[in-house]
Amino acid sequence: MMHDSPKRAVRCVRLAIEDAPALSSLESRCFALPWTEQAFAEAFAGKTFHAFGIRETASPLSPRELAGYIAVYHTPDEVEILNIAVREDRRRHGYGRLLMATALQDAKETGILQGVLEVRISNAPAIHLYESFGFRQAGKRRGYYQDTGEDALIYTLDMGQTRTNP
Repeated sequence: MMHDSPKRAVRCVRLAIEDAPALSSLESRCFALPWTEQAFAEAFAGKTFHAFGIRETASPLSPRELAGYIAVYHTPDEVEILNIAVREDRRRHGYGRLLMATALQDAKETGILQGVLEVRISNAPAIHLYESFGFRQAGKRRGYYQDTGEDALIYTLDMGQTRTNP
């Protein structure tokens, strides 16, 4: 699956185990407790893990480097959004929106009916993005994040009402 962004020369592509180093590199730029290259490789070895990445076609980034990515697990009736990350210098260009739209559309095409994710209570930009796709708060996990003890909000989505391009 490939989507082109109208604002920049970018491609949103399905990622594979060969992309584990680039995923790990981006994770370490974006998260305090990043997934390792080995963790990504192990996830790709399973049948339920899927990831999509943003590659810029005319960019100083190397051809294998990612500007952003989204990782999800598929079960027969649910897609769990695991992580979504965009390089700090590429934020506010619609990359997160493109990644989310791609992952949700892919899930819908496989017949998945529900979506779920966790988000830090302080991450207002992410919450805004998720709500724009129709995710609704369904609960809270107190002290969920190991690095800060911050609470996580649980969001769910009825895939029959998904706005894949809000």
